[in-house]
Amino acid sequence: MTRCQGYRAERLSEFVGAVIAGNSIAAKGLIASLNEYPIAVTRDLPQARHWLRQRRRGTERAGLLASSNGLRLKSHGVFVRAKVDPAQWFLAPRDDVRSSDALENAATEFEVQGLELDWACVCWDTNLRQGPHGWESFKFVGTRWQQIRDEARKSFLPNSYRVLLTPKDTAHLPSQALAGLLAQNAADKEQGHQS
Repeated sequence: MTRCQGYRAERLSEFVGAVIAGNSIAAKGLIASLNEYPIAVTRDLPQARHWLRQRRRGTERAGLLASSNGLRLKSHGVFVRAKVDPAQWFLAPRDDVRSSDALENAATEFEVQGLELDWACVCWDTNLRQGPHGWESFKFVGTRWQQIRDEARKSFLPNSYRVLLTPKDTAHLPSQALAGLLAQNAADKEQGHQS
């Protein structure tokens, strides 16, 4: 690893930190320095899968990631309650539907703890969304979203997205992509302030 790579990894962590902090201006300034870590934004999951498949090379791994509380991703075919076997998910070959590379099953922040993908699509649910005063945390109960009011519980969701978006080992950092559904949230917030 060169110092340049370490610097870029640090910039990626700073970018994620700025987005989670709701600082869209800082995030926008940092994104230009992340050429090593392509970030794309889409609301089209089939397009995201295609994007990942086109970019992975050789033995590089790709996969879908989602917050363990992203229950309404189910309407898009992402079932966070369907637990993955981390060993199968990280090690099975591409033609195995249990593999991360099949891009069928999403792993949560708990299942990927300490492990990394070369290319990732973070599926962002509306459990964490921008409100007039920053991030708002929600839980899905019964048939609707309810805002979380408890301060300790409110901090859990931004931290879970931080875990999904931030590389675990900056000494051996692979490329990451599509971390960016949250970049859309930052852009939406910035547009809201300009209105």
